Amino acid sequence: MQAILKEIYAADADIVLTKYQPEDPDFFDLDLCLLIGASDKEGADIFYLTICTPKWFDEQNFKAPVRGYLLVDCFNLDQIKTKIQHCIEQASGNSWHEIANQINQFALWEFDNYQ
Repeated sequence: MQAILKEIYAADADIVLTKYQPEDPDFFDLDLCLLIGASDKEGADIFYLTICTPKWFDEQNFKAPVRGYLLVDCFNLDQIKTKIQHCIEQASGNSWHEIANQINQFALWEFDNYQ
């Protein structure tokens, strides 16, 4: 079973990714929703990922290890998609649950800690 990125969009409905340009290209963050699913099935689960510059990330002073962030030098949608797809391709398993849990280490799964 293989996972693929089926769709990507900004969490803020007012932002169109293909037209987005941050005000300060060296200091920004943007929340994304990733629709990721099995390549051989319809449907997808939502994973959340924040892309940001190292400068923005450093200023947040996170106190513990964090996940759900992808550091980028600039906003280039093609490069960002390529990085995300590469991370997704690293996940493998015999079930969707196994694969989704691996992706959850990179991007936050909508069913993280779901009981």
